[in-house]
Amino acid sequence: MKETIWTLLAYGRKDYAFHLRQVLQPLAKISEARTCQEAEDYLSQPNPPHLAFANALMPDGTWLDVLECAKKAAQPVNVIVVAPVGDFALYVDALGRGAFDVITARSLVPGLAHVWRPAKQNVLTRRRAQQRLALEAACRSGELVAEPILRVCPNPAPVASGIGPGTGLVSSFPPPAAFRA
Repeated sequence: MKETIWTLLAYGRKDYAFHLRQVLQPLAKISEARTCQEAEDYLSQPNPPHLAFANALMPDGTWLDVLECAKKAAQPVNVIVVAPVGDFALYVDALGRGAFDVITARSLVPGLAHVWRPAKQNVLTRRRAQQRLALEAACRSGELVAEPILRVCPNPAPVASGIGPGTGLVSSFPPPAAFRA
């Protein structure tokens, strides 16, 4: 199942958002925030955007404010800083503070081509890991009771029917004593 990527465009200049929106429209669900406060409203939701493109300067703050909100989000969010020009010091600072990457407004399309797939894969992997850890913690605490499930063996041997060795279907729990050979 292909997961829809939700992308937040947090910008201070409309021209950046226009170009980003044009390129990302076929790839993602897009929401826009014109201020850091609006970005915080999106990022504080229980299911926040996967990615946030944050303009270096916004009317009420900077990319750093968006990044700090993303760090507090209920689920992982990758922040990509959109800088007006290439700035090595900004690049080093942004990555050091936890931004996923930095692209320049002057090269949005090549920058997006470089960062889109890794940012998407990374955030999906981080969210799955977070869900897996939460599920394991719930099982350990007794909040969740595991039920037997069936899984498919990698190389099932053909057998007429049934569950067990050689059928390709194996219970994740040992069979009751009555069914053991």
